[in-house]
Amino acid sequence: MLKTGFPACSTTYQFSCGVGILPALKGLLIMVQYLSENRL
Repeated sequence: MLKTGFPACSTTYQFSCGVGILPALKGLLIMVQYLSENRL
């Protein structure tokens, strides 16, 4: 396993990497929407 800032997106780790990134982006989008709603 490579010890880098990003997961190794190759061969066996490609699926887990894609699955790990999508929920993180979705969570970030929800947080941004929540903050923007509280500002209005």
